[in-house]
Amino acid sequence: MGGTGMTLARTLLATVALAALAAPASAVTYAFTLSKGLAGRWELPASPVPDADYGDAFRINSVSGTLNGTSFTSFMEFFGSNSGGGVCAGFTCRLFDLYGPQLYTGTSAAPTFKLGTFAMLDATGRPRATLRINALPEPGSWAMMIAGFGLVGAGLRRRRATATA
Repeated sequence: MGGTGMTLARTLLATVALAALAAPASAVTYAFTLSKGLAGRWELPASPVPDADYGDAFRINSVSGTLNGTSFTSFMEFFGSNSGGGVCAGFTCRLFDLYGPQLYTGTSAAPTFKLGTFAMLDATGRPRATLRINALPEPGSWAMMIAGFGLVGAGLRRRRATATA
């Protein structure tokens, strides 16, 4: 690498190092997305600390998201397989009440959500929605990806400048 390319590479590496040091260590966040019958989205930690533990279910208070285009903040309850599985939200589950598989591993006192796509049913057993749970990239991952694109761009630019010289 020449002088300008080397300076750019050093600058990018310094930026990545600072971003990695500045980014606080945080728990992995999962995105929950409802489709095919209901349209909704909210985010929760991969391994939340429940606000209430019922033995085969747990509650998380103050979950914010959207449902069918409307914002909400409510509690959510996640049920174990002995309680029918699934999730509900709102007082007496008025926002939604979805039955299906148990959406977490571990105990209801220390759950970890499962990743994947799940068919959710209504109380009568009819298909109601599809729930997808996926991990969101952490800020440090984004910084590394952007720095990588910058280094590739710098290399291509240097290569092009050398070819025309």
